[in-house]
Amino acid sequence: KALLENPMSYVAAFNLATTMLRQGNGTAAVDDEKNPANKAMQELQKLAETCPDKNLVAKACYDLGNIAYSRQEYDQAIELYKNALRRNPADNQARTTCTAQEKRARTAETGPEKQSEQGQPRQQRQKQR
Repeated sequence: KALLENPMSYVAAFNLATTMLRQGNGTAAVDDEKNPANKAMQELQKLAETCPDKNLVAKACYDLGNIAYSRQEYDQAIELYKNALRRNPADNQARTTCTAQEKRARTAETGPEKQSEQGQPRQQRQKQR
């Protein structure tokens, strides 16, 4: 209703996108037109590009980060969380999520072989080589 009364209401557009996210499947294919999460993603991207309210843009970036993460687009998710923090440095939820995702990314880069090697005493590592 709010969008019908004021099509430029950024808050109403954000609330609509949030509702569509809850109804949709964030892991569905990007080209699935029937999935409300894809429409939500488009609305959030539009908000992030056009909204003058930095806090609302931060929330949109955070939600876009969550969508990217659910689609296993981890680098993009981290960048979107960082964008949320740039817009609202006081957002502790975005900071915590971004830090956790960066740690996961570093762990994934080292892989299980390197992790197990790092946990072994030095003499054992030398014997394996």
